Amino acid sequence: MKLITKYIALTSFLLLLSFSSYSQGYNNPQETIMEHLRHLQNDAWNPTLAGNSLYGPNLSGDKKGKLAIMLKEVLDRNNLFILEHKLPNDPNYFDSTHNAHIFWPFESYSEISVQKFGDKWYYSENCVSQIPNLYSKSSSWWQEQLMLIIPSSLKVEIGLGLKLWQPFAIILIILISYLVFKILTKLLTKYVLNRFASNERTEGLNDTVKDIISPLSLSIALLLLIPLTNIIQLPIHFKHYTIVGVKILLYINGILVCYQLVDLIVFFISKYTAKTESTLDDQIIPLIRKILKVLVVIIGILFILQSLDVNITTLLAGLSIGGLAFAFAAQDTIKNLFGSIMIFIDRPFQIGDYVSIGGVGGVVEEVGFRSTRIRTLQSSLVSIPNGALADQTVDNLGKRQFRRFNTTLGINYDTPPHLIEAFVNSTREIVTAHPAVVKDSHEIHLSAMGDFSLNILLHMKLSVSGWNKELEAKHEIYMTIIKLAYELGVNFAFPTQTLHVENFPEKKSISSNYSKRVDEEGLQKFLNNYKSNIKYEA
Repeated sequence: MKLITKYIALTSFLLLLSFSSYSQGYNNPQETIMEHLRHLQNDAWNPTLAGNSLYGPNLSGDKKGKLAIMLKEVLDRNNLFILEHKLPNDPNYFDSTHNAHIFWPFESYSEISVQKFGDKWYYSENCVSQIPNLYSKSSSWWQEQLMLIIPSSLKVEIGLGLKLWQPFAIILIILISYLVFKILTKLLTKYVLNRFASNERTEGLNDTVKDIISPLSLSIALLLLIPLTNIIQLPIHFKHYTIVGVKILLYINGILVCYQLVDLIVFFISKYTAKTESTLDDQIIPLIRKILKVLVVIIGILFILQSLDVNITTLLAGLSIGGLAFAFAAQDTIKNLFGSIMIFIDRPFQIGDYVSIGGVGGVVEEVGFRSTRIRTLQSSLVSIPNGALADQTVDNLGKRQFRRFNTTLGINYDTPPHLIEAFVNSTREIVTAHPAVVKDSHEIHLSAMGDFSLNILLHMKLSVSGWNKELEAKHEIYMTIIKLAYELGVNFAFPTQTLHVENFPEKKSISSNYSKRVDEEGLQKFLNNYKSNIKYEA
């Protein structure tokens, strides 16, 4: 009888101890979560104590233990890795957003939360009620089937939480991924390159396409590692770092793919811009390439940092504050950047135009993000900050619809009227026939009687594409007029003082001896020969 009494007393004491342990809860969110996980480790397995972290006055200790195990399975299957130092250890932790003493350890799982009841912290009542649903969603048919076919002899733990069969499964997964990588690379290379080779618009892109295919195939192969790793049920810490490593490799490959895709996109853009008349868009293409590649690298680095549990929001906030300070220190650089954007939008000039800006004249060679470079007639290279261009008048001589050509031809006073008339009329015909002269824009007349010459006005408009073409047209017109004067016997005047002695004994007069009639046939032959041999090409 005494033995039975002692047994009942001991049993009652143990039950009371178990109940008090269950009802005591935990002092803060960190302790609640870590104690739940600690009591479900292989070396400290105690589902009853793990169940103490769950709130449920109407649930038995056994039921709570089972729910605690299911919650641990949910965390493991979904790779929800917990970093202890990131869990709050303040007993009075307060979420001001929800105005309650509550904490969510995972942003992507709103169902899982710990909450303060009285002066203790537990997994919230809502979380406890959601555990069966979360468990059913996270369960995998593949995992269950795999566990059935693996012999129990291979389920022996060998260290680091790994079972005997899992290292062999890891090697098999790596081999499968490598095989997928090689097959995809071969198939994509064959298919895509054949398509590109048969298309004239994509000729010359083989190297770029090859550089895209290899990292793209590797990315697809790496994507297989994540679900396969989930199936073999690695320990949570081992699985977490494995998946983080795979994600980093994926992001690096993604950077390489996007980096090469930029070249592919720019290639097709350049094909389009090559058909436009403007050369400024051709200058923009290299700048677009550089900007896109920098953005690809920056975004890829942000993804890598995020996979390493770096708080991107805090990082970006810090960068924005630093960026504001940098902006104050680099006002001129930012001004030049906006100036370059306005040049690309307004297009006041394009590459190859002859411009005059702030007293600097020359041909535009390059438009960068910071400055515009102009090659002067002295062959020097002048760089003008793009920010300064917004405050200056740009005289784009390259955009002239025509170029005015105005000069005076002076001939001797003793030229007979009939030769003057023939010279002026023939000059009109020379000018009219030249392809660079704007039709009906010329004026050629005997306009003045100067101090030492009879002045013939030569005025016209030239429609030419550049300064070199202007010089070429002028040269041809001038040379033809000189030949005309030689043909007619007309002499050009220059500043002189001449003393004429008409009747000096035994000396001939120095006055020009002009023919009294024009050789019409010879003149017409001269003009016809000029018209048929014009060398100028627009």
